[in-house]
Amino acid sequence: MEAEENSSQKWEVLWYFVKNTGRLMEIFPEENLSEGFVYPAEDGARRFYSYPSRIKTDFESNPHNEKKISKDWAKTVCEQLSEIGILDYDEKRARRQHSLTPHYYLKFGPEPFIRMMKFFFENVSGIAQWAHIGNSYIREHISEELVRHVLSQKGVEMRRRIRIINWNRTEAPKVFADYYRTSDKFGIDHWTFREYCEAFWKEGEVGRSVKNFRSDPTINLRLPVFPNSATEEEKINKLMELNSRQFRIIHHYARI
Repeated sequence: MEAEENSSQKWEVLWYFVKNTGRLMEIFPEENLSEGFVYPAEDGARRFYSYPSRIKTDFESNPHNEKKISKDWAKTVCEQLSEIGILDYDEKRARRQHSLTPHYYLKFGPEPFIRMMKFFFENVSGIAQWAHIGNSYIREHISEELVRHVLSQKGVEMRRRIRIINWNRTEAPKVFADYYRTSDKFGIDHWTFREYCEAFWKEGEVGRSVKNFRSDPTINLRLPVFPNSATEEEKINKLMELNSRQFRIIHHYARI
C-alpha cells in the first residue's frame, strides 16, 4: 500500500510538470502561468521551471488539488524523477534568495516521454485518461519519431529483395556470371544473363518467378528502423553490419 501511495504522490508531482509544460505550449507569448516560473531555455524557447518550495506553495494554493505535499517530499520526488531521466534541472537564483537553487523542468524526447507514460498508466484510468491525453506535451510526443524510437528499440527490421534483373545494367551481368550462374543452387548455371532476362520477361511482369528456375537470383537486404537521433555514420555502419555479405558483393563489382 505504501508503494502505491508513493507512486501516486510521484505522479501528482510529475503531472504538475506535465500539466504546466503543456499549458505553456498552448498560451500566447505575452501570457504567463499561475504556477512555477517561465524562463528561456538554451534554444530561446520558453520553459516551465519549478523548485520544491514553490511546488509546495502551488499545491496548497490550487483549489482543484486536494492533495498537499511537503517541501522535503517534493524535493525527494524531483530528485528521483531526475535520476530516472524524466526531469532535469538548471541552477537558478529563486526570488528572495541569494544562493542558486535547482530549478526542475520536464524533459522532451521519446525516452523521458515513455518513462512518464508508465507513471500515467499506473495512476490514471477511465475517462480521466482521455482528458489527460489532451495535454499538449503528450500530444506533441505521440508522433512518427516515437514510433521510430520504439521500433528501433525492439530491433524491428524491414526486408527488401532486389532481383538481379533490377540491378545496375553494368554490374548485373558480372554478378550473374560470377556468382549465380556458377552455382547450381538456382538451376540456371547453363544460362547467360541475357537468356535469363529474356526468359524472365517471357513469363510476364517483373515480380513473378520464372518457372524454369528453382529460385530467382536476388540480393536480400536487412533494413533496420532508425530513430531520429541516429547520425548518417551510425546508419551506414548499421547497414554494413547487417548486410556485410551483400555489400561485399556490391563493393567488389563496383570496382570492376
